[in-house]
Amino acid sequence: MKIVIFKSDFNPITKYHIKIAKEVLKKKNADLVCFYIDSSLNDDIYHREKMVKMAIQPYRKFVYINNYQKLMKRNKENQYLIFEDIESEKQSDLFKTGRLSTVDKKVCSYVFNNGIYAKEIINSYVSSKRFKHCLSVADLCLKIARGNNLDEYKAYLIGLYHDIAKDLSKEELLIYMNIYKPYEIKYDYHVWHQYVGYYYLKHNCRLKDKRMLKAIRHHCLGDDNDVYSKLIFIADKLDPLRGYDSSKLIEIACKNLNKAFDLVKKQNEEYLESREVV
Repeated sequence: MKIVIFKSDFNPITKYHIKIAKEVLKKKNADLVCFYIDSSLNDDIYHREKMVKMAIQPYRKFVYINNYQKLMKRNKENQYLIFEDIESEKQSDLFKTGRLSTVDKKVCSYVFNNGIYAKEIINSYVSSKRFKHCLSVADLCLKIARGNNLDEYKAYLIGLYHDIAKDLSKEELLIYMNIYKPYEIKYDYHVWHQYVGYYYLKHNCRLKDKRMLKAIRHHCLGDDNDVYSKLIFIADKLDPLRGYDSSKLIEIACKNLNKAFDLVKKQNEEYLESREVV
């Protein structure tokens, strides 16, 4: 049996990896391609292993192995070719800069639902200033979640993802709004990004968690009563980077989220009315 051992970081595995594997399988007239994760630079392969298995599952002649040296020792009668490809790693890097189409839909969904490469990807979508805001809000979400016995990781990701569409131009936002949210165009365009962000995360990034999506969809106006919707609304408005002292309200939020929500909601409504935003 002729076996190709495809050695790569697979960080993450992309469509290009699959394409190359198919080509090698054909050119070398091989019977099998074994995908092996090179962990020399990063020994944390749990998620990468999951994604590789997910991506190769449809292909009968593709398998995942975790130790090619043992495979070669145990089956000495086989012919082995160890194959590496630099271009494949470039494709993985492209994904981390927001080129979501470089990976399989299932892999993309796994990435966003588990928060893998979350900081790198969000950083590629927004400005440096906006990215600092997202990190700050994510940290505050985690802090408030911890004080209210909520899922801390879910809260952190909501904070990280909430402004993914914030830096789109008014024209770009309007395209999405006209197609998917025409009834919400009545709101000031500064709040449109919550609807566009919700749509983009659900349909492009394939985020599945309904509570996370709903929280992001309502984070500007605070017009939803789910606890995670309240959480992101509070954290976004009380972000210490906004330049005013929000420490007292943050302290309240860490002890009583509902009380803090009512206070922040009232404060925000007064602000929006003064600007005639709603």
